[in-house]
Amino acid sequence: MTDQRFQEILAELERWNFQEVLNMIRAYFRKQHTEEEKQAYYKINFDFNYRWRQKSSVKNGCIVGPDQVIPTLRNLSDEDQYAMRRISIHAVIAYVDESGKENEYEIRLSNGSYSYYLGSTYEGDVRPFWQRLRYPKDPSSDEVETVSRSELRPGCTLGQGPYKVFMMDDSSVSLMKDDEIVVLSEKTKGKAGLYLKRTSEKQDEFQAAYFLGDDPLPSGCRVTVRITQTGGFEYNGTKIVRERHDSIAEDYDSHGVCWDAFPRIWGFHKGKMIVGTNCPAYSAEAYCDLLGMLAPGVEYSFSIVEDEDDEDYRSPAHGTVYLRWDTSELSLEIKDGVLTTVPDTKELVVPDEVKEIHYQALLTAPSLRKIILHPGVMGFSRALEEFHQKHGTKLDVEFQGGLQQWFDTAMGLANHIGLLTIDGKEYEFYKTADVVIPEGVSRIGNYFFEHSEVIQSVVLPREVVEIGDHAFAYCDHLQSVKVLGPASIGGDAFVSCKALSSIYLADGVYELGSGCFDFLRHFDIFIPSSVRRIDGILSQQNDGWSVGPRFLCEAPSQPEGWYEHWHLSYFDPRFGMGHGYDYYHPVKWGAKRKEDSLI
Repeated sequence: MTDQRFQEILAELERWNFQEVLNMIRAYFRKQHTEEEKQAYYKINFDFNYRWRQKSSVKNGCIVGPDQVIPTLRNLSDEDQYAMRRISIHAVIAYVDESGKENEYEIRLSNGSYSYYLGSTYEGDVRPFWQRLRYPKDPSSDEVETVSRSELRPGCTLGQGPYKVFMMDDSSVSLMKDDEIVVLSEKTKGKAGLYLKRTSEKQDEFQAAYFLGDDPLPSGCRVTVRITQTGGFEYNGTKIVRERHDSIAEDYDSHGVCWDAFPRIWGFHKGKMIVGTNCPAYSAEAYCDLLGMLAPGVEYSFSIVEDEDDEDYRSPAHGTVYLRWDTSELSLEIKDGVLTTVPDTKELVVPDEVKEIHYQALLTAPSLRKIILHPGVMGFSRALEEFHQKHGTKLDVEFQGGLQQWFDTAMGLANHIGLLTIDGKEYEFYKTADVVIPEGVSRIGNYFFEHSEVIQSVVLPREVVEIGDHAFAYCDHLQSVKVLGPASIGGDAFVSCKALSSIYLADGVYELGSGCFDFLRHFDIFIPSSVRRIDGILSQQNDGWSVGPRFLCEAPSQPEGWYEHWHLSYFDPRFGMGHGYDYYHPVKWGAKRKEDSLI
């Protein structure tokens, strides 16, 4: 009985005289109706965010007398209190109608008065999806403050301002700043919760609240799972839990077992692990069948049954899962050249035998602030990105390899690392708006600047001869690109750069990849006659804002090495354009480069 809001609900209900209320309702019924009263009682219904699969302490629609309403609520287990969303209490008069059939008459109480109405006498939000709100202290600051849901009311001001609460419900909050409304809604980015996305130039996201278990992940948490299935299949495994919302097993195995059919970890609450099934972290409603809150060191067992109606649902037909969890001290673990686990530390020197870092390996070291990578580590990007997304900290990186090797192997890290040092020299190309690729770089690797929130222009010098797939994809603020050397441009290299309005391709550019100019605005792109190969459609998908470019081709006619329908496009009906249809981008052959575009 520890949930604060639940206690508030009980305190409010304890002020009611349920016997007197029922007496008034019975008198009202007798005054208005001639049917014979058989019984008067209360019916309590419970609306749960989650449905417990075992040891539930409550039966929905339970019938109680006036003196049993509060005791019934007080006897709810911690699990049921935690999962509960709403309590509905109905005052009911059971009677026999003229035909001799038994019926129920429900009365709704409102603010102490009574009136006939089919519905609830009392409803209380006990456990909404979110409980705490974290919001920016002011629009220009990265500092956040925290307030509990119970302190929020429509019209109240958050802290010293400038935000006021405009509207609230179970899954979102609207705030007003001046005349602007910003909405907090389910936008998880990898973990359950609510997020506020400011409509400012920086497009910052602030974590706003958690649902499900919101306690920290215990250090060194390990889960041991044993599965037995009719037919002889068995599975035994132990997994280090690296995130508060995680699966109980590492991956799919050769027997075709779908681990999504088994329990998932959905957080920690009051020292217990919350375990449930089939509840994706990005689910807006987050309904699922929970198994319960599991204490450490105790083995729990439960049955699993295949959903025979779903042909794609791959799980053991029948079996039993045995599950327990505990904590132990972590050590650095390497398996087949992959770094899988890191103890909590402030600085990590990756051992020489490591060739790859598992994407969750760093999550067990929340105090980590700097990582030192040797040249032999080829797979590390996702691990650095995951650490930033889950812990909110950008790691400083010291890379002991060369500059070109960094450009070849680092993918999608433009927004996810702090200070970058390569071979003893600090580099700022991730943090500057106007990027000039440094000397010594001849290739821009796949996904290198993808999703950069900073870059506005880029100059690729003559030394750069290759631009990888997705190299500058989804750079929302990128406006100008200059390719000065004889380079090839990979597939989707500039896809969905919404602000892009100028692309200069120097004489010598010889290859354009499929989709490299996909989802761009309408502007002219000059293609020099040196382009010998186009291996697909340059700008296929377009919608209301991205009409697509016009192509000015220096060649007098379509070269032999170009894909036949390279300038085909398509209006997609998913973007509100009605029926989808194909069309071709306008093309001018034998075009001359404008003098004012020369470099």
